Amino acid sequence: MNRVIFDQVLEIVNERWKEMNQRKNVANEKPTYVALDNSQSEINLLDAGMDSITFIEIIVDFEIAFQISLSERFFLMEEMNTLNKMVHLIEKMSNK
Repeated sequence: MNRVIFDQVLEIVNERWKEMNQRKNVANEKPTYVALDNSQSEINLLDAGMDSITFIEIIVDFEIAFQISLSERFFLMEEMNTLNKMVHLIEKMSNK
């Protein structure tokens, strides 16, 4: 696994995760923000509370940061629900 890509994915996800929880705080919903780290590369982000808005924001951030274009088939939260899955896809798309 490419460590540079992993670190950038982790940074993007953590930033969007934090913003998601700020929205939840404003809406008086239960916040779930806990910054992710390297040891949590296989944590299921859906089970941890990621919502669909945050997921789409993360995908758009990936496209911009890595200069890739992801087809709609990758917009399935169940297919990109861990950091490792996200990194693997970006590595695959970056090699094309």
